[in-house]
This record gives sequence, structure tokens and C-alpha cells, in this order.
Amino acid sequence: MGDIDMALKVIATAADALVILGLMREQVKQKDNSNAMGYLLSYAIFAMNIMVIWK
Repeated sequence: MGDIDMALKVIATAADALVILGLMREQVKQKDNSNAMGYLLSYAIFAMNIMVIWK
């Protein structure tokens, strides 16, 4: 059972990382900082997910 849990943790972490990379790419494209709060919230959720997954 431990192996499956570990695999799911790795998959969840990779999915989170891909989402954050996508957000970063979009953020670079935007010249204005109109959506800065949304990005900040997304990064905070990402960090929380990593902490919860790997506790």
C-alpha cells in the first residue's frame, strides 16, 4: 500500500508543479500586474498542497 501512496504523492506534486509553471508562463506574458493577487493566491495554494501531500 505504501508504494501506491508514494506514487500518488509524486503524481500530485508533478501536477501541481505543471500548473505553477503554466501560471508563471502566463504571468511573464502579461505586462501589467492586474492579476498579481490571483497569482499570489495560486502560489500560496501550491505551497500548501506540497506541505499537505508530503507531511
